[in-house]
Amino acid sequence: MQSARHAIVLVALVSLAGAARAQSAPAPATAPLAEAAGAPSAASEYNAGVEAIRAQAYAEAARRFTAALELQPAQVDAIVQRAVAYGHLGRLADAEQELTRAIALDPTRVAAFDNRANVRAERGDRAGARADYDAALALDSADASAYFNRAVLRAELHDTAGALTDYTAAIGHGFGGGSAYLNRGALYAARGDAAHALADFDEAVRLEEAATAGGRTAGPRLGVALANRANVRIETGDLAGASADLARAIDGGVHTAQVHFQRARVRNKLGDPRGAIADYGEALRLSPGAPAAYFNRAMLEIQVGDSAAAVADYSKFIELVPSDPDGWISRGAVRGAMGDKAGEIADYDEAIRLVPDRGELYRFRAIGKSSRGDADGAVVDFTRAARLGDTQSQDYLKAVGVKW
Repeated sequence: MQSARHAIVLVALVSLAGAARAQSAPAPATAPLAEAAGAPSAASEYNAGVEAIRAQAYAEAARRFTAALELQPAQVDAIVQRAVAYGHLGRLADAEQELTRAIALDPTRVAAFDNRANVRAERGDRAGARADYDAALALDSADASAYFNRAVLRAELHDTAGALTDYTAAIGHGFGGGSAYLNRGALYAARGDAAHALADFDEAVRLEEAATAGGRTAGPRLGVALANRANVRIETGDLAGASADLARAIDGGVHTAQVHFQRARVRNKLGDPRGAIADYGEALRLSPGAPAAYFNRAMLEIQVGDSAAAVADYSKFIELVPSDPDGWISRGAVRGAMGDKAGEIADYDEAIRLVPDRGELYRFRAIGKSSRGDADGAVVDFTRAARLGDTQSQDYLKAVGVKW
């Protein structure tokens, strides 16, 4: 009567980096602009804005770049940097306007195209973003950030082949950190290419370990890389490796319902039902509306002998998806085993109401009726089951000499 449910099926445990495009703003000047003696100059205001950007004081940065532009209106670097500050402040329309102005003043400015593409993507103008990434790469074919960001855009548009090509180009042109490997690995995993996905996740883990004290302190991106690698390892049967990766991911701060759901699956397969129950509990704390977690935890609670908890979890599953007969069937079976015959029959009644053409349900109810001493009712249900093709009921009726 029990049927395992894995309704939460993960290909990648995190989204591709659409919400975290690589920033392509011009790097703050490596040397300050030349200062003029006396009153504040455009150069001094610009340099103060650069320092504010570095300090993530974006309102102050915007103010400083505005002051610089009042003194030198055509300073393209200041226009682009002010647009970056506007972007961080959520002023996306202003940022796009500024970058369009910068491009009009200097149509060879790669950073202006890169940043306008990012802004347009954030505003939902994917066609405009794509045109700007293309323009940036036409000006600089080694622009790793543009390849990365165009890959993100292509993935969002379900152009997997194009996204893979661009992530590969970003990696080839030195895009830093593990993000490109992580995102490319997620695309390979989505295509069912476990070998390439694992290779990319291995490299993402290696790079992020190097950036986080050799993995002794797992940072968020390292945790995400580990969680994704664990997911592929589950699919390839490497449960021990998956378990180790998930433990490190959780230690690194990846506390999502999906990660705990995955570790619960792994722990169950490794023969640790109580550990799996604990992980389903954490998954449900983070996402209380996940019916599959209630259903799967209930099955494990039966395994460890906690029938009352199983009934409670099946009840919650039924509350969330009352149209699914499996919840009623499973709870009915547990109630029957606990001696709650009335509850058992009531649950089978509802399951039959939902799917009246499933012969085995009448057999389940027949057994329940028989255990309550309702022999006539049991025969009626066995007969219905047999007529619907339930072979076990047919065999039973033949054995007791009842025609169906």
